[in-house]
Amino acid sequence: PTIFSTARISLRLGPGSRDTLPPREPAPEGHKITEVDTEVFYSSLAKLGYNYADMFKSITNLSRRSLAASGQINSAGETGYETDLIVHPAPLDVAFQGLFCAIGAPGDGQLWTLMVPTVIRNIKVNPVTCNQTSCLGTDLMFDAKVQLGESRQQVSGDIDVYDTEGNALLQIEGLEVTSVVQIT
Repeated sequence: PTIFSTARISLRLGPGSRDTLPPREPAPEGHKITEVDTEVFYSSLAKLGYNYADMFKSITNLSRRSLAASGQINSAGETGYETDLIVHPAPLDVAFQGLFCAIGAPGDGQLWTLMVPTVIRNIKVNPVTCNQTSCLGTDLMFDAKVQLGESRQQVSGDIDVYDTEGNALLQIEGLEVTSVVQIT
C-alpha cells in the first residue's frame, strides 16, 4: 500500500495553567506595518484557487510587514453547533492562512500559486486556554513569521495563536507549505 502521510505524536501531560505556553510579545517597534483589507486578501487567495468560505474564511483583521503577519480570527460555528474538540479544525486552518499573508501582500506576486501544507514539525496546544470554546466564536489573535526557501516552491514558518488577553492557545512550529505547481 501507498503511504500518504506519517506522524509521530508526543503527548505531555501536566498541571494546566494559562501560562503553559509563552504569552504574546509586544509588536517590534520600528518596523513598517501595513494594514491589509481582508476582502482583498481573500479575493487574491480565490484567484489562486483557494476557496475559503464560512468558518474557514474568518480572518477579521489583518496586517503585515516583511515576512510576518498578524491579525484576528473569529471562526463562528452555525447557531447551535457544539463540539467536544479542544481545537476545532477551522480556526487552526485559518491560522495557517496567516502564513500566506506573511509571504506577501495581496497582488504583489510573492504568493504566486496554490500552496498546501506538507509538514508540521510541532503543534503545541494549551487545553486550559482552548477548552472553553474549541477556539470557535471568539476573537483570537495570531502572529505568523515565514522563512523563504531559495526556490520559493517551499516556505516554512511559525504561527502563534492567542486569546485577546495575550495568553497562548496554540503554537504551530515548522509549518511547511509547498507549491502544487513545479517551476520549470
